[in-house]
Amino acid sequence: GFGASLSETIADFNADATLTVGTGAQVNAAAASGNVNLTARINHDGSNFLTGRGAIGSANNFAGGLAGVSVGNVKVNANSTMLVEVGTDASLTTGGGDVKVIGKHGNTATASLASAAVGLVAVGVGSATPVAGGSTTVKYLGDVGDGTAAAARHLYVQAEGYTAATGALNSVAGGLV
Repeated sequence: GFGASLSETIADFNADATLTVGTGAQVNAAAASGNVNLTARINHDGSNFLTGRGAIGSANNFAGGLAGVSVGNVKVNANSTMLVEVGTDASLTTGGGDVKVIGKHGNTATASLASAAVGLVAVGVGSATPVAGGSTTVKYLGDVGDGTAAAARHLYVQAEGYTAATGALNSVAGGLV
């Protein structure tokens, strides 16, 4: 007999996160030494990037018979975006604390394929294609206070990104031909 296995796996992770403080807005810390913290996160727990998240695709193929043909393709695309923006003329103030505007964005793609073909004639073909892209943007276009006097101890504007694409392919074909 003839054995054939064909599979195609496609996985996409295209999340978008946007955190904005609009033009002319006012954000004030209530306590005398309080902080203003504006933080957006994708695949980040506040301390570390979360691996094993994002776009994940896998397939397992097996074909066996007098003639065995196994074909498998795994395509994974992670292309998420993040924007954190404090608008023009927005005012962020504290009574002596810090103003922090932060974006932390993890974007990962993982593709794996295990494929086997067995027979007198055996053919095995496969691909595992991970692609990770995306962007992390943090903009501060406003003022700390009214723009004329210090209204915070420190201003932190931070964009932090982690991008990884990982692929694994294990393909075996065994036969006389």
